[in-house]
Amino acid sequence: MPQNMYKIINLFFPALFTNWVTDEKYLWPAQPSTTPGVRLGPLINYTLDWEKIVEPPSFVWLKNILDAHKNIEENTCIRFANSSEGDHIHYYWGYGCHSLVGRNGGKQWLSLGPGCWTVNAVHETLHALGSNHEQSRQDRDTFIKINEGNMIENISDAFAIIDGSPTGNPYDFGSCMHYTNGAFSKNKKPTIETLDKNYQHTIGYRLRLSFLDTKALNHRYCERR
Repeated sequence: MPQNMYKIINLFFPALFTNWVTDEKYLWPAQPSTTPGVRLGPLINYTLDWEKIVEPPSFVWLKNILDAHKNIEENTCIRFANSSEGDHIHYYWGYGCHSLVGRNGGKQWLSLGPGCWTVNAVHETLHALGSNHEQSRQDRDTFIKINEGNMIENISDAFAIIDGSPTGNPYDFGSCMHYTNGAFSKNKKPTIETLDKNYQHTIGYRLRLSFLDTKALNHRYCERR
């Protein structure tokens, strides 16, 4: 589809382009409710594996995760519980920061290794809840330019456009799911350029959920309560 067509469609139908999983089987189920007509949000179990942590100290690593949970719980119907029962997220000290997208069943590994601070704990937890990267939206070329020539090898798939389920949100430069302008750069030059230069040095540095991150979570999990 031509880029100018993306602009036209996004102007009139912004809900068509989002970055969430399209199949609801990857969303975490709501808690059972004993009150007729009341729908509860999901209770997401998680476990922690910090045996191999050297730096930062384990209490800092744990605080990053708990701060991420608190940020999500304070703004949505989602709740977290330290339990290995059923499907659950298993946070561990691995290589880098990465997570599967959405609920995949059983013990679901989520790595928060060296260099993964609070922003990464929120970012990776949102992946586990079903969110892809903001810069992977179908309408992203209306707002940013991707410079593959500045990327390290074998990383371009991380910048690929992905089909998403609609939430009605406009493109969010302030999303905690957005990469920084120099993400995975091989030469310190930008891998992402915002077409509106006012956003060039702000993308990818948010420590908490943005307003639109929160809106998307609530749309996916809480609106039908």
